[in-house]
Amino acid sequence: MMKRLSIIILIISLVVLMFTVKLNPGRIVMGFYAGECDGNCSTLYEVTEKVLRIDTTSFREAQYGYADLKIKGQRFLEEDDEGNFQSFKIDIPIIMLLEPRTRFGCPDCWDQGGCFLEFTLLGVKRQFEIEEGKEPLYFPQLTDEVSKRVKAIRNEFNKERR
Repeated sequence: MMKRLSIIILIISLVVLMFTVKLNPGRIVMGFYAGECDGNCSTLYEVTEKVLRIDTTSFREAQYGYADLKIKGQRFLEEDDEGNFQSFKIDIPIIMLLEPRTRFGCPDCWDQGGCFLEFTLLGVKRQFEIEEGKEPLYFPQLTDEVSKRVKAIRNEFNKERR
């Protein structure tokens, strides 16, 4: 009986850890897109420790095969000696590595657009499309976090223009 109880406690502890422990990925791509629009229909931001890139074209080109998504980096910033870009990344719950779904809700099904998230964590590359308000239960503020980081990245690029 004690052995079963120990196993149950261990399993519950592992599940709780997978939901609560968040890691900072080595690389993250995030942004918002809309399938039916005029002009710039998607803007993705790639963030590594040393580089920020903006891409407004590759998402549409890879719309039906995200495995081929290559960030073209029409504009980019490289880290100088004073700091790095870690603060622009989102910490990812470990459970997302095991998530079987790649879509949450029905992003852009009703012309409401969607949020795109790609990350590489512990050597595993994952890609997700998220409808705002339909985030995973374990990360309910995901689209808000992406929006907050995107605004910070835009501000960083605007500072560089001055």
